[in-house]
Amino acid sequence: MNDDIPKKPKPRFLNQRDLADRWQVAEKSLERWRYEGKPPIFTKINGKVLYAIEDIEDLEQISRRQNTGDLPGDYDPEDL
Repeated sequence: MNDDIPKKPKPRFLNQRDLADRWQVAEKSLERWRYEGKPPIFTKINGKVLYAIEDIEDLEQISRRQNTGDLPGDYDPEDL
C-alpha cells in the first residue's frame, strides 16, 4: 500500500438525501421537521440544505436509550 497517496477527507456535511438514507426516513419528513423548527439543525448555503455531520452525531448520541421507558435527554437544539 502506498502511503504517499493522500486520503480523501471525511465529509463535514450530509445533504438531505444522505441524511434521509442514514436515518431511514423520507426526505419529506426532514423537510417537515425543518418547517416545524425541530432538530436536526441545518445550514443553507446557496439554496442547498446541509446537515453538519458533527451535529447529526451529537443528536444521535443524545437520542440513545437503553429501554423504551427512557425519556429523551434534555437538550437544547441551540447547543448542537
